[in-house]
Amino acid sequence: EGAIARNLFRLDDDSDEDDDDELLLSKSQHHDDDEESCFTTTTVMNVTIQQRASRAGIAHRLWPAAEYLANYIVNAYNNINNDDDDNNNDNDNNDTTLPSRVAMNQQQQRQQDSIMSAALTEILKHKHDTTTTTTLCNDNDDKNNEEEPLFNVLELGAGVGLTGLVLATKLPCRVLLTDLQDAMPLLETNIALNKDSFRCGPRAVSCRELKWGSNDNGNNDNNNDAFPLLPLLVVAADCVYFQELHQPLETTLMDLLLLQTTTMDSVVPRPFCLMAGARRWKRDNAFYANLAKRPKLACVCLEETVTRTKEGQRDIMRVYGLVGKT
Repeated sequence: EGAIARNLFRLDDDSDEDDDDELLLSKSQHHDDDEESCFTTTTVMNVTIQQRASRAGIAHRLWPAAEYLANYIVNAYNNINNDDDDNNNDNDNNDTTLPSRVAMNQQQQRQQDSIMSAALTEILKHKHDTTTTTTLCNDNDDKNNEEEPLFNVLELGAGVGLTGLVLATKLPCRVLLTDLQDAMPLLETNIALNKDSFRCGPRAVSCRELKWGSNDNGNNDNNNDAFPLLPLLVVAADCVYFQELHQPLETTLMDLLLLQTTTMDSVVPRPFCLMAGARRWKRDNAFYANLAKRPKLACVCLEETVTRTKEGQRDIMRVYGLVGKT
């Protein structure tokens, strides 16, 4: 694990894997030749992100899956709440709340898709009972434009924090970005760069270390005054890169998704997880297939997008939904 961490956060070009650079987000990149100024700044989905130049470790850089996942969740949120506002009870088909996806063995997946859609709708819909929540920001009186959070977001392997920061900017949520300790300075910088844009106020996003497979799964912050008791959405983008980390990641996901979070007055919806990633190796598929075999966990591919490069190579991006079975 130590060797993997060094590769995630290395500061020199010591990798011989050419495919690392294939997934680097290319737009708005401005590399600085000065080694003392190795940071670059880019804007994605109206969020300002600072990252290290391409010679840095992969965890210090932007990857397309982070933006892809953020777009998916924002679209799902808008679809769910537009359906609530426009249709009320006209349509009981929950599948319409999810963004459209490529047909993938629909006959077998229709029932699971319906379960996934209902579970995600529970998290993202407006109609939550927030009477038991605490005020997120109460230091000043000039908080008129801030919203009460409707759900919490826990991002695993946040890297530079793009997915969570986009969600905090566009949706009424509280976000906890987690990664290894080496990622904290850059996460803190990116939080500070965007804090004035968070819908629930400048304190709506925080970060802290979380090691996969440990007893600390990060959800303790979901049950205190700083992180009000609300539905929990777990997100992760491009987190199955190293096969050696599959088992600890699976352990952390199981810990998070099988929690039964209740209060005296109400039952909080089941935690739900959305994971996105580019398809690179067969072992990526094996990770999700193993999760789907878990008797207490549902794991379904919700969306697949296939594009072709100018050279004719296929790029495949997928979003998976995970939820504990009742």
